Amino acid sequence: MAEESSEGSTFPLSLRPWPGREAEEDDLKTTIERVFQERGHFRYITEEGLAEEIAKASEEGEEDKDEQKTEEEDESDYKARREKLQAAKMEMLQDVSRAQQEILMAQDLVSALLRKDTEPEKPGAPARDKVKQGSERSMTDYVFQNTPANAMGIKEAVPSAESAAKREAREKEDMEVAVGSRLKSLEGSADALMGAAQHLNKEVAKENNYWEQIVSIKENGWPVTRLPRDPQNLAVRFNFQEARGPMRYRGLAPLRADDQGNIVLDEALTSQAKAIRVRVSLGDKIVGSSHLRTVQSQSEIAIEDRIRRARDSLFEEELFQEMTRESHSLLNYGIAMKENVIEVPCTIKDADNYELPNPPKMILIDLIVRDEVPAAQPMEADKEAQAIYLALKFLLSHEHEKRLERRSQIPPPISDTKRKEPLALILQPLVNYLEHQSALEEIYAELSKLKAVVTAAGAAIFWKVQTISPEIPSQSSVAGLSDLVGKLIAPPETKITLSMRRRSASETIECAMLKVRTGIGSPLFGTVLTLEALNKAPTTPNQRPTDYRRVEELMEAVNDILGMTFHSSNGTLADSLAA
Repeated sequence: MAEESSEGSTFPLSLRPWPGREAEEDDLKTTIERVFQERGHFRYITEEGLAEEIAKASEEGEEDKDEQKTEEEDESDYKARREKLQAAKMEMLQDVSRAQQEILMAQDLVSALLRKDTEPEKPGAPARDKVKQGSERSMTDYVFQNTPANAMGIKEAVPSAESAAKREAREKEDMEVAVGSRLKSLEGSADALMGAAQHLNKEVAKENNYWEQIVSIKENGWPVTRLPRDPQNLAVRFNFQEARGPMRYRGLAPLRADDQGNIVLDEALTSQAKAIRVRVSLGDKIVGSSHLRTVQSQSEIAIEDRIRRARDSLFEEELFQEMTRESHSLLNYGIAMKENVIEVPCTIKDADNYELPNPPKMILIDLIVRDEVPAAQPMEADKEAQAIYLALKFLLSHEHEKRLERRSQIPPPISDTKRKEPLALILQPLVNYLEHQSALEEIYAELSKLKAVVTAAGAAIFWKVQTISPEIPSQSSVAGLSDLVGKLIAPPETKITLSMRRRSASETIECAMLKVRTGIGSPLFGTVLTLEALNKAPTTPNQRPTDYRRVEELMEAVNDILGMTFHSSNGTLADSLAA
């Protein structure tokens, strides 16, 4: 590299570092001093100690090899961080340099404006003889050398001479401009304050409306809590604590406000509300259906009604899920699920010689979207379908009460065996009732035929029906709804007492007693018909109670008892029954 001098000649300029001294070998005295400083006195340095240090150093060397692998793996990350740090450093330096240049330019501008107060320089003076004075001391050298002293300056403007009238008119105009500007500024401030006040009133009304609805929801008994993942917002909980599976964790809806402060629920909770539909079919014809409540549009429903509708939808979804799970255990009794419809026959299928009534009567249960089903026309079995629908809801509520009772008890000892949760009994009481009613209707039909035959023979028969179970309890003996439902779902049992009287006689003879018991579980496994002869005449058969499974077999035994009873007093009835 070369630099030009004042005479115009050039000379080389080396930028290489000055050669240093080569490292000399340490003499013996320096080595002894270093060993004394590091190790102490020579009497503490032994051959065994040095051997141990060498072995320890070799072991540490092996550990260093293992650590070197980890360092190599982290080397790539270190390089990336280093490059990022260098880039940030360069960017910072550029910003600092730019700010420094702007400060120097502002300093030069102010110094140039104040330079007029500095004494003028001597004409013809060489540039190297110039000396900074006054405000020139804050100038950079380049600006000081290349700008004249009077290039820039400031001075106070001196108004020109004017008449008093013009000055007064100008002052008046200036005052009007100032007043107008002030008024315009005040009007803008007033408009801004009015806008802020209106916005504040709107927000206050919105908050009042929102919190009034929150208080109304709370007073109606709905638990209000904070969202787990968004503590700034509130939510209402409408699920059932005794529900199973995912139904227990569904039912938490956020309570968000719209522009007017009205609480808005998730549309998916109410627009797709589900409902249980119960239908009664006779063959291929639907003769009855449960009715669904009609609701208004979503915008016209109060917030409490929308929450209640979401709760009802969740409840009925759980009800259908529990019935679906229970139907899998009742396949032996003819209960089946086809195309998301649970089919419950009104008569339990018997493996021996069973024939379905013609046409067969079935109960169809399915889960539908409430708003997608049009209103059905009134039919003859609507009351029966509606009663079954309400009974299913009562049974699920009763199941919740039993689960709460089991959960409140002292738990059993801990063991490796997992406790099995019992199935909800919802379809089983329904099947018991339907099968019991079907058996009674068949018995009543056979007794009506028998009555016609006995009447033609000159006698009359009567029967008295007594419901043994479920027994309708009195209001004072019922502790609550759960207690009432628990007594009503007991296995049904009915007693029928047959009596006979001749036309010429006034005395009525009790001939037989029928007991109809139904239970699809243990120990009955269906309907059991028990016959016991009440007339203790020697010629009367079946003195002991006898169980039957079919109505036809029962009625044959009843015919024998009635015939023998009448034969003991008058022989004409036996011949009529035989015919």
